[in-house]
Amino acid sequence: MATFIDTLRDTLTTTLRDFRHEVQGWLRIIRHKRMPLLLALIGLVILAVALRPIPPRTTTIASGQAGSVYDRWSRGLATRLAELGLKLELVPTSGQVEGFEHLGDDRSAVSVSFITAGTFTSKDDPTLESLGSVGLATIMLIHRGDALAGDDPFAALAEKTIAIGPEGAVSNRLFRIVEGLNRTDGKPRGEWVQLPNAEAATKLLAGEIDAMFLVDAFESETAQRLLADPGLRLYDFTLADAYTKKLPFLQTVVVPKGSIDLDRIRPDRDVTLLASTIDLLVEKGTHPAVQWALLIAAQEAAFNDNSFFTESRGFPRHADGSFPSSSVARRFYSSGVPGYFDSLPLWLATLLNQVWVYLVAFFLVVNPLLKRLENLRSYNSATHLDYFYSSLRDFDLRAKSTKNPEELRDIIARADKIAALVDATWFDDKDTRSSFALESAIKSVRRRAEERLAALGGRPT
Repeated sequence: MATFIDTLRDTLTTTLRDFRHEVQGWLRIIRHKRMPLLLALIGLVILAVALRPIPPRTTTIASGQAGSVYDRWSRGLATRLAELGLKLELVPTSGQVEGFEHLGDDRSAVSVSFITAGTFTSKDDPTLESLGSVGLATIMLIHRGDALAGDDPFAALAEKTIAIGPEGAVSNRLFRIVEGLNRTDGKPRGEWVQLPNAEAATKLLAGEIDAMFLVDAFESETAQRLLADPGLRLYDFTLADAYTKKLPFLQTVVVPKGSIDLDRIRPDRDVTLLASTIDLLVEKGTHPAVQWALLIAAQEAAFNDNSFFTESRGFPRHADGSFPSSSVARRFYSSGVPGYFDSLPLWLATLLNQVWVYLVAFFLVVNPLLKRLENLRSYNSATHLDYFYSSLRDFDLRAKSTKNPEELRDIIARADKIAALVDATWFDDKDTRSSFALESAIKSVRRRAEERLAALGGRPT
């Protein structure tokens, strides 16, 4: 037992001594290479700040009006992001216009919002980027009574009350654009009321208003409430192709005869509607991990796989150029989601995705770098060995040639000083044999100096 304790004590003592010498050696290296090391440290700090490896804990999205598809999609994104370790906070708005305004407001926490193509462009806010189109918004004019006659529905509703969506809603904005294409006098036709979509739908179902202009997914809760009422009709945009020529961000979709209610044959004929893609916008500087999470969530959620229109399927995709795509979106649409995103934490996978080019370059030169590091670690050992041996060589030559007792005493003192330095110096494993030989060399030089001093009749001090 005592032998084991003694062995353990000797091992610990040796380990601590070697550790102390190792630290002393590295401190000497740091002092010698302090400027390159300082520059390297500054470079690492700059790289860490630029790459921002850790994403923010919370991201905020403008979720639109209650009952809209944007609200449903936002909740779907929040659920998937939570699984990826991120929190998506929903901020209800009166519509996409208000959400867009939040994006451009430094005082607002909103950094993500849906926007219908054609509503705004990058000229309105160059600080925003697109993650691509995630769905299709349908432009619907739903009214009571018989089918509207003529090609201008707003003329047919000139004496009616039309809900156009609240100020700040994309319905309101696009209504004014589409309605304006049909007139030249600049005067509104009909009574326009600005109501939230859910409230307007309730009033239309109750017969309190005559029509409603709605921009939302065909599958949205609000649209489905209205389409379920047999007393309401979808207006057939007979000039839909002309509208798309005037407004290139629009496209046409068709509601086939009987597709809403086959028993009652509703609609009673094919109905052509207008539609536009829905983009997901983010502020420039939004953390790459958040962007990847949103794109992965949009892809996996398959918002439109069960959609009414075949044109609504296959999202997300790059379908609109109103805003420039972010670098993450460009990578996503060109190469997809890298496989390592399935096995690594999101933040680490994102960081790897950012620096993979640098990693390839690193591994191409890793061996020279490792050798350089090994040489740097051995610098302290090799340098001291060279210094000690060159000093001893000089002492030995002086001891052989001098006849001055004082010089011999100085050589003995210097040899003793080197012996003390050797005891305090860490040596690399490959230099162990040389370090033991060094002790013999010190004794040999000291003995020669003492013998010469004795021959001259002097004594060591």
